[in-house]
Amino acid sequence: MYNDVYRTKDGRWAGVYAAEDYHHAYNNFAEELFTLKKTGFLTARELFEPTPEQEEDMVESMQPEAPKTPPSADDQKLLAFLKIFVASVKEPGLGKFREIALDSLLVCDELILSTDRFVDKCFSEVFDDELRKRIIDRTKLEWSSSEVEFKNISSSSRRKEIVRVRNRYRYREMRVTRSSRHDKPPTVLFDFIETKKGYRLWGRLSLV
Repeated sequence: MYNDVYRTKDGRWAGVYAAEDYHHAYNNFAEELFTLKKTGFLTARELFEPTPEQEEDMVESMQPEAPKTPPSADDQKLLAFLKIFVASVKEPGLGKFREIALDSLLVCDELILSTDRFVDKCFSEVFDDELRKRIIDRTKLEWSSSEVEFKNISSSSRRKEIVRVRNRYRYREMRVTRSSRHDKPPTVLFDFIETKKGYRLWGRLSLV
């Protein structure tokens, strides 16, 4: 990485840069050229720590674009549930959160915890301030549909409420992207399973 620089009349060194790459109001002297590299490529390559503003910009750039097609009827049901879900994680005591979750949650694809145990042991780690901020904007969330075998959820006392498709259950996966500050994984996965009373949180609460 380099820039051609030229001696100015006042004895300083200055160079040119690609204006389309850097939207800064710098005077283009050598010190500013280094700042451009430091806050750009060198930070992206983890040679320098990003500022909080840069971190936020990077996370925003990773967020998906808003869907270009109208949500389906099932998407509308999920979006309605998400409003309740978002409100529940902010509620003192988390009573609503416990109500809209199954009584046992699949955590990280292999560990099944009771919802009460999850709240006591893991809730604050997963639902930190940044994640609560991200899930407010539904246009920034990604979700997909999938199915799971009956045996993988048979431990829940509410399984009779769950909508079955042959011998499987249908669920929706939601991905939330956040920054990697403080060594926290940047993506959190949530699975919502469809029941006769609407969607409920099932798991996976994976950190990837």
